[in-house]
Amino acid sequence: MTPIAPPQAGTPFQQLIRLYHIITPLFEQVVGISVARWRVLISLYNHGQMSQSELQQHLQVDPAAITRQAKQLEEEGLIRRWSNPQDNRSILVVLTESGRELVANLIERRNHFESEVMHNISREDLDVMERCLAQIRTNVRTLSETLA
Repeated sequence: MTPIAPPQAGTPFQQLIRLYHIITPLFEQVVGISVARWRVLISLYNHGQMSQSELQQHLQVDPAAITRQAKQLEEEGLIRRWSNPQDNRSILVVLTESGRELVANLIERRNHFESEVMHNISREDLDVMERCLAQIRTNVRTLSETLA
C-alpha cells in the first residue's frame, strides 16, 4: 500500500517532491507500466518515428538510459530500431503495431488514473497549478543553464 502524504508538511517544494515519490509507484501500479517505459512509448506514440538522440533530448534523460529502454522495448516487440540510412551514426525508433495497441490501451488507464488523482480540483485551481508548474520549469531551466 502506498503511503499517503502528510497534509501540509513542509514547504510546497518539499510537498511536491514527496508527492512525486508517492504518485510514481501508484501510477505504475494502476497503469501497469513503469514511468520510464511509459514516457518512451507515449513519446513515440505522439511524435511517430524519431531518432534515439531526439527521443533522449525530448525526454531529457541520459543517452544510456534511452539505449537500455529501447533495447528492452525492441526485444518485447513494442518498438523497431534501425540505422538511419542517411546517417549511420543515428538510430531511428518507431512503435510497432503491437506497441501502438499497447499504448492505446494504456492511455485509458492513464486517463482514469489522472481523473482519480485530480478529482474534486476545480478548473480554476488546475489553471493556477499549470501556471505554477510552468514557472517552476522556467526557473529550473534557468538554474540549470546557470550551472552548466
